[in-house]
Amino acid sequence: MRAANNMSGTVVGAGADLYSIIDAGAVGETFVLTASPAQPYRITMPLSFKSGQTLFSKSGSVIKGSRIVNGWTQESGTGYWYKDIALSDYSNPSVQSNMTGYAYKISGEVDQAQKLQDTFLDGTQLKRYMIKSNLATGGFYHDFSIGRTYLYDDPTGRVVEVSTATEAIHAYNTVTDCTLSGITFQHFASTPQMSAIYIEGNGWEIKNCDVSYNHSIGIKFAFVTGGHVHHNGQMGMGQFKSSGTLIEYNEFAYQNFIGDYYALDWESGSIKYAVSQNSIFRGNHCHHNSGVGLWADIDNVGLTFENNTIEDNESCGIRHEISFGAVIWNNTVRRNGYGATNGVWRTKDPSAAGQGDYFARTGSPFMTSGININCSGGVAGDSMATIEVYDNTVEYNQNGIFLQQRNRGTSVEYPARFYLTQNVKVHDNHVTVTARTGDQWGDNVSGLGAYEEPPAGTRRDFFYNWGNVLQNNTYYVDNVSAVRFSGSDGAAGWSRYNFSTHQSRGFDAGSICLNV
Repeated sequence: MRAANNMSGTVVGAGADLYSIIDAGAVGETFVLTASPAQPYRITMPLSFKSGQTLFSKSGSVIKGSRIVNGWTQESGTGYWYKDIALSDYSNPSVQSNMTGYAYKISGEVDQAQKLQDTFLDGTQLKRYMIKSNLATGGFYHDFSIGRTYLYDDPTGRVVEVSTATEAIHAYNTVTDCTLSGITFQHFASTPQMSAIYIEGNGWEIKNCDVSYNHSIGIKFAFVTGGHVHHNGQMGMGQFKSSGTLIEYNEFAYQNFIGDYYALDWESGSIKYAVSQNSIFRGNHCHHNSGVGLWADIDNVGLTFENNTIEDNESCGIRHEISFGAVIWNNTVRRNGYGATNGVWRTKDPSAAGQGDYFARTGSPFMTSGININCSGGVAGDSMATIEVYDNTVEYNQNGIFLQQRNRGTSVEYPARFYLTQNVKVHDNHVTVTARTGDQWGDNVSGLGAYEEPPAGTRRDFFYNWGNVLQNNTYYVDNVSAVRFSGSDGAAGWSRYNFSTHQSRGFDAGSICLNV
């Protein structure tokens, strides 16, 4: 542990030029921030670290990427308050269709998440409107064509902050073994899929930090412990091509809280990993994120999810998707998958059949599960082999524990491998699955489902020949005769049925099913 409460070093007081001091510092130097939270350090460009440096505060110092904006004028006719502020416009068409929830599309409020600079009134983040005439209390509108920001609420005598800096830290791979401890990082205008704290080098540790109210992602690439990562616009944390990271004893909460990012399929929620090896998620509390709780997506190998509490997230609690070997054990996973309906609808042509004649129902009904194994697993006998799911408590989620097979093609990182749900061992879990008013799909099941033909073999192979085993689980249902399970229909298809039929089809040997 490199940062301790009694640490000494170069003192950086309130009002100091934090960027210049760190930039001029020596390799391995420690900087101690002493400003109170009421006197934030404001920066306009990412801090430039050298290897081995530590940035530490025991007074809860705050680093912000926003600036204070004064001098507002009330507009005649509308009553809105405005200030001329030149902000750079940003749009990325390649991700545009993935980003905005359906509710905004109905009113024409499209692509808020593409616009980076957020506005805060007395510390409260305001909702961005994309149409000036829709502006309402608690909101702001920025007209990029003339460089003017409008507020609905009177800012007189209040503090207005506008985020302008895109990153707090961007450390390249030559900068290693640094520590951030006891600091709050807020108000950075990070672009979609990018983060306020972006680390490329090895050995970085982020301890007991608050990372919040940043436009996109809070943190990428680091060991993170004891943190409070919350109210970031897209996700709390992301990792890509990392190895051996440890994410433990953090709270990840209320990411994508305004709901601008599509919550189910693309990228939002607590944590998402891609192309990573041998990382551990331990003892984290992930709750009330508009998206997935813990998400491994694309070519992850050897990940461990242990002793986490994952509650009240809009989509899955844990999703292991198009990846390989993993251990998921001793987690408590409750009430996930019951969020806003933008988690299960995708925009369609206005003539498409569906809810309100504008949206059609798409995707898998089992994607929103307490624990979802999605086209993932290994080849028996090799280092990427088994996914074990055991000793978990999975209660009152949209669906319980679900193994899902779709045709997702072959791996990018390991091109000889198909994405197949195989060698998944689900055992000794306690799973409660009941019908619930207001659920999005009305399925509420545990088990296996192959709703597209796998790329090799048949659906029957997925159920019986690919090493997927459910056994010694305890299920609690609203009625033991209720349809709360899914698996083979006895031939080449799949179906939903009750527990007795489930066991008669060869699943869940040694398991029991009880009324709640």
